[in-house]
Amino acid sequence: MSRRSGSLVLYLGLSLLLLALFLMVLRYLGVVFATSAKAQLALQTDNAEAMVLLHLAQILNWVRWRWIAYILSAGVVLTLWDTLRGLWSRVRPPRQR
Repeated sequence: MSRRSGSLVLYLGLSLLLLALFLMVLRYLGVVFATSAKAQLALQTDNAEAMVLLHLAQILNWVRWRWIAYILSAGVVLTLWDTLRGLWSRVRPPRQR
């Protein structure tokens, strides 16, 4: 495997880490929007803005923590694999015949 394809593995791992971070932010916003909407509905029973926030929170909460954990672990594994492979090749160069 050439070094160029190794860099591809590194970039794939880093992009999976960024995707997991983005999904964590979306999930957090879903919780915040749900809490805010429930507080507004407790004060006013008919509030269209609170209903929109609650609907948006339901959409954002479709993302499951298990999905985020799988994506995060795949990103960490790919990133570490490529990084450690590069370090190992520096420490122990291939034998020449």
